[in-house]
Amino acid sequence: MSSIEYINSVVLTASAASVTFDNIPDYYEDLKLIICPKVSANTTFLIRLNSISTGSLYSDTFLQGNGSSVASTRLSSQNEARASYVSTARSTNDGGIIEIDFLSYSNTSIFKTFLSNSGIASEGVDSIVCLFRSLDSISKIDIIPSVGGSILSSGSTFTLWGVR
Repeated sequence: MSSIEYINSVVLTASAASVTFDNIPDYYEDLKLIICPKVSANTTFLIRLNSISTGSLYSDTFLQGNGSSVASTRLSSQNEARASYVSTARSTNDGGIIEIDFLSYSNTSIFKTFLSNSGIASEGVDSIVCLFRSLDSISKIDIIPSVGGSILSSGSTFTLWGVR
């Protein structure tokens, strides 16, 4: 039976342009990242692993729905991965959440796969599967709003868990 253990969390007390989890231990099977963002502008979220943003090592496929329409897209050879496509600005806790599962993140004999699910009650939901074409163990995760600038607002929470 799997168990989940708290690793670290960040709760913003001021605006920020990104959030980073660094020095991630490599003894878990998987990682789970929970993001409850508050943002001052419409944005999607990007993930950059181990500070690698060159070499076009990321690919993602997403499905999105809002109750009346659906969409899907595949992006390959990207410089970062998408963690969400739902993009409404939200300054209050309206139920928006992003959950990301990094599978076999420390296995150095395979490329890394991660799955993201996100949703906002007023806009829709999405599911994304991402591939990071690197054999390196994931030791650093950067969470970055796609529009840039310090749009992450005070009260945003980011929590990292290890799964054994």
